[in-house]
Amino acid sequence: MKYVFLAAIAAIFARGILGLIDPSALNAPDRPKPVAPHVQVSAEGPPGTASGYVYDAKTGEPLIGAFVTVEQTELGTATDLSGMYTIDHIPLGKHQLSASYIGFYDPKVTVAIDSVHGVMVDFWLAPRVYHTGPVE
Repeated sequence: MKYVFLAAIAAIFARGILGLIDPSALNAPDRPKPVAPHVQVSAEGPPGTASGYVYDAKTGEPLIGAFVTVEQTELGTATDLSGMYTIDHIPLGKHQLSASYIGFYDPKVTVAIDSVHGVMVDFWLAPRVYHTGPVE
C-alpha cells in the first residue's frame, strides 16, 4: 500500500511538471545544415584580439575543445562549450591563425591585426578520413 501511494504521488508530480513544459520543448532541435569547409573573417572586436567559433562543417555543431593558435607565437586557446574562442594581446601585423581538432583537417588563414579593431574568424572544419591497410 505504501508503494502504491508513492507511485501515485510521483505520477501526479510528473504530470504537473510535464504539464508546465511546452511539449515542443521536449523535441530535439533540428540539426544545422551541413556547409562546405571554409573560414570566415570579419573586422570586429578590440584591437589585438582574434575571436570566433569553430564548427564541424559536416554537421554544423560547435567543436568543443578545438585549439586555435597564432602561428609563430606562443598564443593560443581552446574553444569553450559553445565552440567560441578569444585570443588577446596579439602583436600588430599579419599573422596566421590555425584551428586544430582531432579527426579534422587543420585550416589556416592569414589575418591583419591593427590598432583600430580586432578580427573575428569562424572556422568550419572538414572531417579527415584516415585509410589504413588491413590488420594482420
